[in-house]
Amino acid sequence: MDINILDPKHSEEDEEIVNLSFTALENYNECPFKYKLSNEMGFNVSQKKEIDDGIFIHSALEIINKKIKANDNEYVGDSEVAKTVEILFEKANLKFKEEQPEKYDKKLETITKDVIRYYNEVGNNLTIINSEYPFYIRGENYAFSGIVDLIYECDGKLGILDYKNTSLVSSQYLAKYRKQLHFYVMALRDADNEFEGHEIDEIQIYAIKYKKGNKLFSFDIDENYIEELKKELKTTAEKIKNDEFKSDCEDCTGCPYRKICKK
Repeated sequence: MDINILDPKHSEEDEEIVNLSFTALENYNECPFKYKLSNEMGFNVSQKKEIDDGIFIHSALEIINKKIKANDNEYVGDSEVAKTVEILFEKANLKFKEEQPEKYDKKLETITKDVIRYYNEVGNNLTIINSEYPFYIRGENYAFSGIVDLIYECDGKLGILDYKNTSLVSSQYLAKYRKQLHFYVMALRDADNEFEGHEIDEIQIYAIKYKKGNKLFSFDIDENYIEELKKELKTTAEKIKNDEFKSDCEDCTGCPYRKICKK
């Protein structure tokens, strides 16, 4: 099954459109003032180191997935995966390797094991359709864009898999992951009929750092929920266009913007 990537479309009406992503939407839902600082004014704060690890693992999985797809969807082997991770990690962490070689080696070993474990437990059972697939859809007053980590086929079913560099799988976090995946289903259906005849059958996340059992978490696709999310996008875009950025958080503990928040 071959699926082509679409390029984002732009028009003269773009200035009337609110550009949203899942992260931007969650920022607004969490705190409209936080959204304004981060997404409207570009006032961003530095991220923690573990986020950097997550970005690296995503990049490694993307490159390895493309190697597998180019190899007629045959696994390239643990040795090739380890070699790819080592090359990418060294290139991204030359200073870290020089200044803290023991910590560097330990971190590389952990990441390599995590990546290989994914392929041995899950990845080898999937036929890769697309990796790091970008989408861009237009609504009445918004544009919604993002990247799907993996679109795959397994046992005749088309699925979406999102990689999470986390050990957090409580009901609160699972609800957030479920929401994100339903947005992806909505987006892929809207991609100019690109998936016509290829309905998304399953949606899953793979929690890379989860150590207490199965790292794969699946969710049922809820059609009513997808309709609710469409309404949420439209409503949120309308609020943003109306400059509704009041800080209404009950608890600002841990917020990186709390020192400049009006509250």
